[in-house]
Amino acid sequence: MNRRLNQLRTVLLLIGSLFVLMSCDGGDGSGDGDKQAIVTGPEVSVLQTTVSSQGGNLAIAGTGTPLDGGDLNVSFGAFPNGASVSVKYAEIVSHDLGPKVDPVMGVIRIKVGEGYGEEINILKIPVSAGAGRYVMGFYVDESTGELSAVPSVYENGYVHLLASRFGTGGASSTRTRTQSLWESASILISSFDVNVMLSMDADSGFRPAVDDWEFPNRGAYNAPGGICTGISMTAMYYFTTQKSSRGPLYGKYDRLENLWEDNPQGYRWSAQAQEDYKRFNSSKYFYEHFLMFSDSDLAQYIVLANAIHVTGQPQSVGIFAQNGLGHALVAYRAHNRKISVADSNWPADTGRTITLKADNTFEAYEGAAEQGGQTFPFPYIYFCAKDADLDWRLLDVGWREFQAGTAGTAIMPPYRLSVDGSEIEDTYSSGTSPVRLGIESAQAGGENLGFHVYDSEGTFLTSGYGADLNLEEGTNVFGVYVLGQVALSGTWEYVDFRWIEIEYQGSGQHSYAKTFDVSLDGYDCLFNGRIRVSVETDFPFTVHEVQTINPTLNFVFTLPEGKTKGTARIRYHVGELSFDYKFDPELIDIVGTYISDHSVFPARASDREMSEFLDVEHAVECTTAGQFYTGLNVTMVGTYRYKSGGQNEQSCSKRGTVAMLYFTPE
Repeated sequence: MNRRLNQLRTVLLLIGSLFVLMSCDGGDGSGDGDKQAIVTGPEVSVLQTTVSSQGGNLAIAGTGTPLDGGDLNVSFGAFPNGASVSVKYAEIVSHDLGPKVDPVMGVIRIKVGEGYGEEINILKIPVSAGAGRYVMGFYVDESTGELSAVPSVYENGYVHLLASRFGTGGASSTRTRTQSLWESASILISSFDVNVMLSMDADSGFRPAVDDWEFPNRGAYNAPGGICTGISMTAMYYFTTQKSSRGPLYGKYDRLENLWEDNPQGYRWSAQAQEDYKRFNSSKYFYEHFLMFSDSDLAQYIVLANAIHVTGQPQSVGIFAQNGLGHALVAYRAHNRKISVADSNWPADTGRTITLKADNTFEAYEGAAEQGGQTFPFPYIYFCAKDADLDWRLLDVGWREFQAGTAGTAIMPPYRLSVDGSEIEDTYSSGTSPVRLGIESAQAGGENLGFHVYDSEGTFLTSGYGADLNLEEGTNVFGVYVLGQVALSGTWEYVDFRWIEIEYQGSGQHSYAKTFDVSLDGYDCLFNGRIRVSVETDFPFTVHEVQTINPTLNFVFTLPEGKTKGTARIRYHVGELSFDYKFDPELIDIVGTYISDHSVFPARASDREMSEFLDVEHAVECTTAGQFYTGLNVTMVGTYRYKSGGQNEQSCSKRGTVAMLYFTPE
């Protein structure tokens, strides 16, 4: 047995390979009298038994059928509660499958367990294909003749059919694993000429920029490393089941061409499909989730080409790098030793191909694990049946969620958007400008969430945990790209995208804003600093800076005559703190400087934005002097080395600023 088949049995690949949803389960294939694509003779039971959770190798012998000498290997742990096994065989009397299919034996009807297994199972069947020919398996709907490729290995007079389940069933309405929806599957073994397949133009009709998604593979909150399988599978699902009635997929559900994030249902559905794929293969490494089922690159190519040729559907291709990283592609055409692929890292790119060289080995594919990631060669390229990576029923569920606008609800963190403290769904009315956009987790102890904000044309405006949005009279449209910080990686990943509308009628009020730098004096330390401050009020003001030795940055606002209430919003750009170092001939090295802590007073309302901004907003009604104030305590810490006393690390901590700012009416 060759190297790659041995690898199949040891890496514990878990693969689901089902698309056909109906089959005959016995009798003479006559059904209820309606015309059948396949008419069979009497059915013979060749294997009827049970297996425990330990699995086992079940031999087929003495049945008088072409299956004698074969076996069914049920893997250890495939069915934790054990499973019943049924394998039956029926000769084909006639079929209406067309010239693309050349059956080498009758129909195999097989059922293993109820639901699907946790590990790969292998059905081995003796086959003699003849010189220059190859064989592979297909699931077949005996009534309609619809075909779907079964991952197959043909070598040494045997074809090996590999799947985590052998059965078909109805569509599921949930993502549960416990439902018993499976009936027996019908499998057909077909042969084809190798040289014909090498010269064949096998074309599914799938094309990038028409049938792929417009968004790239940038990872998601549930899958920071990428959602390539989810993007590929959902695109193929749409092509197979929806395109004929709904039209091309590319850009169909996208609002702005220049903003890939704004197709939230498509992206969240793809992220959910990736999660279903991960859960379905939860005990395996990513690169083990694809079927590496052939003993040569030549065999990989011809089986892929035949799968496209026979089914007329795109197929999955798994590619792997030397470091074990894997990536999923959609293979949509095989022609002249080139496989045309749609790569989710490069949406709409029609020029990406995999080449089978003259020596019948693949040229390494130059790609990446996700868009924007490091590019490197992927020398290991394997065909996967279209349905190999994911239970197709879960894509049915995902499509219904997509249509309902609830895709990804099960995997993405719940959150609330607010405007000036009031939750917003899609629209909001305000009598003031600017308004404060905020976000928070919708569950106790929830995730760390933030956002980017865009205008109606897709131009980036701001980002953070909160943002001030300036409004114009009428309807203001903002795009909110929601991100969540992944605990393990610390990276910020896709959660959602929302378009919101804020209606502003105008209030007769105006806002006034200024940004300026305030000096910080380290006194006996070797550095001074500056901190940037932005102030916005509802009255025109002039800034007066008074030098003091007070370690606190004070803001005192004097209201215009006749005004008894004022609002001031002050933003301290802590992340923009900069330092100037004093000259000292003894200084050897500056180790670092930073803000160690800061506090706002009065402690009325404050929050942090992406660890860079500290905001405080006060609305104070003045009853006597017509003044109100707020301030900031800052502690600067500098650590440095100098000659005096040896090269010891010294530090200096100094609280303070030396400025008091007065804001008086213009």
